[in-house]
Amino acid sequence: MNRMTSTRFAVSLLVVATVVGASAATSSVYRPQAAAAAVTAGPHAHLMAYGGRSEAQQRSGVGAKFDAALADLARHASLARPGGAGLADLHAMNPAAHFLVSATSGTAYVAVDAVTRGDPRQLQAALTQLGMRDSKVYLNDVGGWLPLSALDAAAGLSQLHSIRASMSRTRSGSVTSQGDFVMGAPTARTASNVDGTGITVGILSDSYDCYKLYGAPGSGVPASGNQGYAPYGFTATAEDDITSGDLPAATSINILEEDSLGGVTCAYSSNYFLPNGDEGRAMMQVVHDVAPGAKLAFHTAAVTEADFAQGILDLADPAKGNAEVITDDVGYFDEPFFQDGLIAKAINSVNLAGVAYFSSAGNSGSNAYDNTAPSFPINSATPANEKLLDFGGGATSLAVTVPQLQPGEYIAVILEWDDPYVTGAPTSLGAKSQMDLCITGSASGLVTGAQNPDNPNSGSFTGL
Repeated sequence: MNRMTSTRFAVSLLVVATVVGASAATSSVYRPQAAAAAVTAGPHAHLMAYGGRSEAQQRSGVGAKFDAALADLARHASLARPGGAGLADLHAMNPAAHFLVSATSGTAYVAVDAVTRGDPRQLQAALTQLGMRDSKVYLNDVGGWLPLSALDAAAGLSQLHSIRASMSRTRSGSVTSQGDFVMGAPTARTASNVDGTGITVGILSDSYDCYKLYGAPGSGVPASGNQGYAPYGFTATAEDDITSGDLPAATSINILEEDSLGGVTCAYSSNYFLPNGDEGRAMMQVVHDVAPGAKLAFHTAAVTEADFAQGILDLADPAKGNAEVITDDVGYFDEPFFQDGLIAKAINSVNLAGVAYFSSAGNSGSNAYDNTAPSFPINSATPANEKLLDFGGGATSLAVTVPQLQPGEYIAVILEWDDPYVTGAPTSLGAKSQMDLCITGSASGLVTGAQNPDNPNSGSFTGL
């Protein structure tokens, strides 16, 4: 995942990154076979842009606390139909955000991470009063499920500095690992007589055994196809893997937290979000190949960043996971490029305690625009009193070719620059500058906003 730890450094001052993911609430899984097909697709597809602050929200001290996704939802979530039917409507407003609708009350929720400069427990209590469910606190961040109807009230809290939609994706694929052979692990096990015995390896990913629920009669979850939980044909459950020897005995596996949406484990809806891929169990299979004597522990990383960070600490806790080695394959779109964020700080914490930590970096490095010396020499006509970035040679726009996406896929456009975050650093002065990212169409296609009559395709990011 693209995270900056204290041992790494940033080489650019402004980065615009694009990441392709699938439209999943709990596991934004990139489907490589779909992307390969997209390369040859026609260029005239109609594009939808999601997220952005209105001019009124940008001027408002309250509305400015939202990230682009929540600002859009705060204006339009009331248009969603009540009850479960509203999930499809909410998903149409933002395919990357995580939603749930209570089966009992019909209340619609969105997963958020909220930041304070004060006491995070006080913020947690205030958000709980507004209806937040399943909240977790890490440093000055409170993650949980907040009623969509409470977004404006949350932004109005005096102790709230900023609030953002919690959006993650896993770094996964269909390739069978040959890492055991490539690393020479069989030789090491034979020559040194080591097989991981006495060690616990912690895994952070989307889910561990959602396949058991998906494969149950009447689940309604397809196994194959674009919305299937097992598009590559592997439908084995954790119990099957234990029986086949792909995982150790159940007594050697410790599940600290399975993925859930507001208490609903491995939730799924055919018109809302894709099922989990049990990437955590796939990673555990690889670990078991390399170190068959090691015990395994799992904690989901697909709920909120605060929950992810706490999961790292719990896996390393001798009284909980007792892991001496931890690895993850999950990234959050808003993790800082230029400083340590919540996840990096949690990693640094367990690393200082002697835990070895490894993270899947992904392959998105080339999907970015970097500017090491940005300049803004040209005045903007709309909005007024702003400056336009020079992309080179006086150009004030950057042409991007977007391939045709398969159903369920989206592209996340991420803008960051080297001003400090407040997330994870309550004493930080925060960003000194504000940047707006505007997306417009070209002659070969249109870009429009979903449910956004006030043209939200200008997203303002002020450094969370």
